[in-house]
Amino acid sequence: MQATSPPSTGDYAGNACAVAVTITKTKPTFFMQVFGFDGMAESTQAVGVVSQGTAQPGCIWLLSTSEGSSDMSNSNMQVPDCDIYINVNANMSNATINAAYIGYASGTNNTSGTTFTNASPAPMATVADPCPTFPGCKYLTSSPPPSANPSQYPNCCSTTTLGTNGTSISGPYDDFTMTGTDTVCGLILVSGSQFHINGATISSCAEGVTFALSGNTSDINFSNAKLNLSAPTTGNTADVLFWRPGSQSSAVDYSNCTCDLTGMLYYPTTKVDYSSASGDYALLVFGQANFSTSTGLSIGTPAPGYGSSSRASLGE
Repeated sequence: MQATSPPSTGDYAGNACAVAVTITKTKPTFFMQVFGFDGMAESTQAVGVVSQGTAQPGCIWLLSTSEGSSDMSNSNMQVPDCDIYINVNANMSNATINAAYIGYASGTNNTSGTTFTNASPAPMATVADPCPTFPGCKYLTSSPPPSANPSQYPNCCSTTTLGTNGTSISGPYDDFTMTGTDTVCGLILVSGSQFHINGATISSCAEGVTFALSGNTSDINFSNAKLNLSAPTTGNTADVLFWRPGSQSSAVDYSNCTCDLTGMLYYPTTKVDYSSASGDYALLVFGQANFSTSTGLSIGTPAPGYGSSSRASLGE
């Protein structure tokens, strides 16, 4: 094994923060030995690079390993104080993206016509689901809403439709639909297949709200909604706004939403349609995402505990 820093060739040639490792092994072969040779030398090389500077918190995690799964084209994403992690490539064409760091684990990104105000996409190692590092998300993963026996929860589980101005609710429900202008509060468990707040204007109370969805909840639509929601800052579900188990991967629709959201949106295996949406958010953990034509998506510095403290990139 031979290590060279900086590498002399490749994408990271001359980069003092990179190291190239070459492993060479002689493999015996019968025919080579006939002619007096020990065997054939085989070698492989990998290059690792640690990004310079102090890593910022992660705010967008796209965990899918399916090629070509995410689209940021024609969007305006302003996330200057945090990182974007993409486990494969993405279409970033004709966009304006301002992030502290943009990492992708494989594939080739389409960046034609795109302005990267700060960081440009860089190779990185595959990232894992960050849920276990957040107490609220970890709690919901260990205590998810019931799919088979929701009756264990008090006052559960009627099918609920809310449309009265100023309605304040909390508690578990089966199918859940919101219309008109409503206020939500506390831990809201949705155990049925349907969760609709499309076209509604929804705010959270001062204590915050967490929506926790079951493995049954397959029909989720927030399109054209106006959402001003914050997660609780204390308690079992602290900092989690929307949570869904990884066992349920049907698409989620936030298209054309004006979404001012504070907290984690956790859809780890889901393709989330955020197209033509706008507003603020704190932490997005999706399987895949469509941000195409979204404008004004922005975030300030995430709350303490959001994101990673270091990042390592891998190339070649």
